[in-house]
Amino acid sequence: MKALMITITLALAPIVCFSNTNDDVANIVKQLYIKLGDTRIEMPTVEVVDSETFVAAYYPGSNRIKIEQKAIEVCQSFGEYSNDALAFILGHELTHAFQKHLDHDHNTSFLAYDKIGDQKDKHLLKAKEREADVTGAFGAFAAGYKIHKVFPGILDRLYSAYDLTDSQLSNYPALSIRNQSAVEVQKEVDNLIAVFDAGTELSIMGEFALSNQCFEMVHSKYNSIELINNMGVNYLLQAINLTTQNLDPYVYPIEISTDERLKKAKKTGDSKDLNAEEMSLRLDCIEKAQSLFSKAIELNPLNSSTVNNFAISFALNRQYHEALGLLASKRSNIDFEDFPQLLLTEAIIQLHLKAETPNPVKKLKSLSESGDNRIENLALINLNIHQGTNKELSTSNIVCEYPIFETFELLNIKPSKVESQLKNEDIQIEKWTLKNDLKSVITQITINDQSVFIVKNNGEIPGSNPANQLYTANGVIQKCMTDKGIPLASTEDGKKVYYLIK
Repeated sequence: MKALMITITLALAPIVCFSNTNDDVANIVKQLYIKLGDTRIEMPTVEVVDSETFVAAYYPGSNRIKIEQKAIEVCQSFGEYSNDALAFILGHELTHAFQKHLDHDHNTSFLAYDKIGDQKDKHLLKAKEREADVTGAFGAFAAGYKIHKVFPGILDRLYSAYDLTDSQLSNYPALSIRNQSAVEVQKEVDNLIAVFDAGTELSIMGEFALSNQCFEMVHSKYNSIELINNMGVNYLLQAINLTTQNLDPYVYPIEISTDERLKKAKKTGDSKDLNAEEMSLRLDCIEKAQSLFSKAIELNPLNSSTVNNFAISFALNRQYHEALGLLASKRSNIDFEDFPQLLLTEAIIQLHLKAETPNPVKKLKSLSESGDNRIENLALINLNIHQGTNKELSTSNIVCEYPIFETFELLNIKPSKVESQLKNEDIQIEKWTLKNDLKSVITQITINDQSVFIVKNNGEIPGSNPANQLYTANGVIQKCMTDKGIPLASTEDGKKVYYLIK
């Protein structure tokens, strides 16, 4: 995914093509590989073959994925969702490239997953195939593919095309067994998607600790560099926002909305330092972030988002020279002009050091005319902070005129049966839709007995400014705030309600 200056990264729509040529298939694998972000293993090559026995397979000895032309034709039967079907199959095989159970002499088989060669531990093999189903499907979702449009129906079509529908052949698992496994996989993937979405929205709402609990659950199943970055950025944002004072004068390119933080009292020379508990929490958050970014760097040393986030973590810890050293070490391999957030972070750190050469003010002025609205805005904000001007530049895009619901109303109108529900020992997610003019969708996220309600109003809000009615920037759901930049929330019982416009 392109590096965007947002707190978290979201699934974007993939390139759509329906001819499914060898190059198209290779391009889907490339998108899935980039989304995973782990460059420790080279991206597998892809080969389309004419056999009709295994659907698709991964060959660890040659680091190659083979997919049969017949399987591609089955995927094409899904019409506009042909690439989505292919992404599920290819994502499954790509997952095998990162698993440790295969040696160079044994390949996988999408179709005959429990009858491969003479592998001794069949139980382990089946577990790894299920893992590949879950990780491959969620990875395809994360890359923007519409997996729910093709899975688990694709299994029926594959078995029918390979004439295995009514067969109990010794070389293949029965369709009923495969479908039963698929239902379980679908439920697990749906749960991961629900938790990922909850983590995304909680991060946008400033509930960084709760957000990370969601991301950690997803990360246990899907080890992507973006999830690691998301968790690290949450820790940095928690460190920035944990105190009533504005400890960090400049605005780094990891914050979605800076209005609330910039309205805090600035820490001056006469201000008291953080107390011991606050300082300990801040340092703990920064250290946890740095540990995560260090892991992400191991996966991909040249990921621009990781490099930028890592540098910011050093800067927040007042390790300015270490931050500049990290950026300098990557400059020969990353074109900073293609990733202006790196230039912005570098300029802010140079302002901290009162550097004159290179001139950070000149760099910020140049970035303020970069053509990227968010980069321009952040560059101007930091210039104004540096120059001590009082001009206010908002990074928020939405103002709501009044609360639509109170918490007690949400609890009273909750139906006995909700539309979707996730329950495990730590996280519970419930969602329901109201039959009102606002077409309100209510999501209740409960983590360790702490509940947050999120209200998405998809209809027209009476009396609101139409220009602020529906707003999406790069697919990110923006925070809905009062005209004073305060999130709309309540309540007497400690539960929080946030209002989003999607």
